[in-house]
Amino acid sequence: MGVREIREIQAALQSSHSQDRLPEVTAMRKGDYAVALPMLLSKVDDREFMVRSIVAMGWRQTQSAEALAALLNNDAVRSRSECARRSR
Repeated sequence: MGVREIREIQAALQSSHSQDRLPEVTAMRKGDYAVALPMLLSKVDDREFMVRSIVAMGWRQTQSAEALAALLNNDAVRSRSECARRSR
């Protein structure tokens, strides 16, 4: 990701419209995790479920210790996984 692209992503992530945030969060999954991870972390508490879900998938794909810690420390992610486990 180039500097210009990173700035455009950061601007879109600040948008009040989830339609602007969602494609950018999705696009970060293909980027360098060292650049993408801090931006993904900034959206962990996004008000839109789909944005939060894509963030969690992005963390999983980075397979880094920082991403794993973020997943394990995220109440929303833990709550959903606990509900899924109990519904089996």
